Amino acid sequence: MFKNMKISTQMIVLNIIGIVAIVVLLASNYYSFNSINKDIKILKKDTKLIQNVTLTLNDIAKKIKLNIILTKSKAFESIISGKIVSKNIDYLKALNNTKSKLNQLKTFLNKYKKSNKQLHQLHKELSNNFKTYYLILETLQEELQEDKEYGIEILSDEVKPIEKNLFTLADKFIAKTTKKFDNKFTDIQTQINDTNDLTSFAISMNIFVGLLAIVLFIIFDSLIIKHIKFSIEDFKVKLIGFFKYLNKETTNIQPLEESTTEIGNMAKVINQNIATIKKVLEEDHKLIEDAKTVITKAKHGWYSQYIEKSTSNETLNELKDNVN
Repeated sequence: MFKNMKISTQMIVLNIIGIVAIVVLLASNYYSFNSINKDIKILKKDTKLIQNVTLTLNDIAKKIKLNIILTKSKAFESIISGKIVSKNIDYLKALNNTKSKLNQLKTFLNKYKKSNKQLHQLHKELSNNFKTYYLILETLQEELQEDKEYGIEILSDEVKPIEKNLFTLADKFIAKTTKKFDNKFTDIQTQINDTNDLTSFAISMNIFVGLLAIVLFIIFDSLIIKHIKFSIEDFKVKLIGFFKYLNKETTNIQPLEESTTEIGNMAKVINQNIATIKKVLEEDHKLIEDAKTVITKAKHGWYSQYIEKSTSNETLNELKDNVN
């Protein structure tokens, strides 16, 4: 393929191959690292969102625990001071704050954890238990006034277990959200590891493509140089052979190898001239041999003999005419 291609064309092809290899390498780099950057951004965004959701859920659950304690505290303050629990402003404020946090928790779950049935079930149990809890607190004052011992029994048998259960549910909620975060973080860590593997693969591919481009460049460069050297060497050897023919050191002429390259085009012109010179030399030789024969016969008295051979050499033709 390269044999009949011009040297300038060969160099252009070589440069094109180099440029294409570089473009492929750059495109591969851009695609690989752009994809990796996108994955990293998504992972960072997911991690941040999960972290914020987990922290918010845990914060709400902790505030619910705090408000439960505050609600009980304000209820007991009313009982001790003889105020009606359900009409105590501080109690109502603590109660409403707890309800607000439970509603906030429900809204947050519906937005970010809609499919998590366990968390929704825990919220439902929290809400139901707290409703029972504050209703008992509101009736406890009346029970203590009517029957102090029975009121204390209610406090021990009903209020404290419900309160303990509320705290247990809140702790479970915190534990589950934390566990979910840990599991999700593990998944994200796995994705990060996969991304690192992808990065390593991209780097390996870039090295491979780069090495392949270098190898191809060296191969094509070597082929072109080898062909140029061969053409020049062949040109030199056959041209020397032609000079030997001119010097009558040999009778055989090998034509130069022709092609569409610059050296091949020169060889074509030289071959045409070699053919012309060879033809003239052969004609000269035949004319000279014919002249020798005629002169020899003339020495022996054969004056009617003429030199009949012709040549493209005007000087010899003039000599022939003069002799004749």
